[in-house]
Amino acid sequence: MTGNKYIGELNERIVQKDGKYCLVSKKTDKNLGCYDNKSGAEHREQQVQFFKHMKGENKNLLEQLIEEVYDELEKEDMKKQKIKEASSMGAGMVSRRRRIPK
Repeated sequence: MTGNKYIGELNERIVQKDGKYCLVSKKTDKNLGCYDNKSGAEHREQQVQFFKHMKGENKNLLEQLIEEVYDELEKEDMKKQKIKEASSMGAGMVSRRRRIPK
């Protein structure tokens, strides 16, 4: 596999079937795509490796977004609690509303 920038054992192999080069998963024996030349299969292998690594990054991104959402919800809850406390403190006070003439 030429030009593969990912380090570690690959879980795919390129085999020749019916005059085409096919990328096949070593684990599941699933066909990941067939190409007229070997360079096409190698390119597909690089794509598969890229998306495998992106999956982990996206998972971290998702966890980060969930954490941010929880932080925002906590802030909103704190604001609501402060408003509730402030309104309960002023419950004995008479509010003065200004009448708007018609």
